Amino acid sequence: MIAKVILYLLWLILGLYVGIGGYVALDIEKRKAEAKISANLKMSEEKSAIVDQIDFKTEELARIYMDEKKSKKYFGFIFKSLPKNMIYLFTAMSFGILGVISRVTKNLSIDGLELRSKDVEVFFSPILGLMTGIIMLAISRIIPNILVGNSGEIEPLTLAFLSLIAGFCSKQFYNWLVSSGGKIFKN
Repeated sequence: MIAKVILYLLWLILGLYVGIGGYVALDIEKRKAEAKISANLKMSEEKSAIVDQIDFKTEELARIYMDEKKSKKYFGFIFKSLPKNMIYLFTAMSFGILGVISRVTKNLSIDGLELRSKDVEVFFSPILGLMTGIIMLAISRIIPNILVGNSGEIEPLTLAFLSLIAGFCSKQFYNWLVSSGGKIFKN
């Protein structure tokens, strides 16, 4: 039982760290793109700012720089090591894991269920959530008119939220996916 709890907590910590770090990285990238567009459109109206001996066109770009600098302290691995498309992938997978962990927590705390004796719940359910996050990323690329912002990129909050919900409802999500897939790919 102790091993299950430790593994459960490791999944939770991994999901939180990578999920939050990925969300922060994607949000900063989105803010940078929006601020650069805004700075180019309103160059004469905005005040420039100097931070760390760097001259920024706008105060917003300086704020984004400071947020990124602070975030790198805690999530340096994500900012320094991963290309942008991998950040999307890791963020979706992490929020899928968090969705499953949320469901397991609900089952334990609200429904009064116990962790399964076969260890399936703690060992394999988070992997199911991880896979659900990948599927949600794929779906969000397929249905761009619903999930994509003006920049042409997936909205970080939408991706995180959908992956979290899909992970939480992974059993129902996979039933729906099989049912929908069966209708599309009839023999």
